[in-house]
Amino acid sequence: IPIIPGALSPTEIVTAWLAGASCVKVFPVSSVGGASYIKSLQGPLGNIP
Repeated sequence: IPIIPGALSPTEIVTAWLAGASCVKVFPVSSVGGASYIKSLQGPLGNIP
């Protein structure tokens, strides 16, 4: 069963991934800049779906 937690900060995203999440939903992304926030995360966290 896939586990898809929600996270907002880079630390939360990495913690969820290391805990075994299948992927991580950035939520609520609209409160931190939307698509531009996702683009800024893709460089350092690009290996996390």
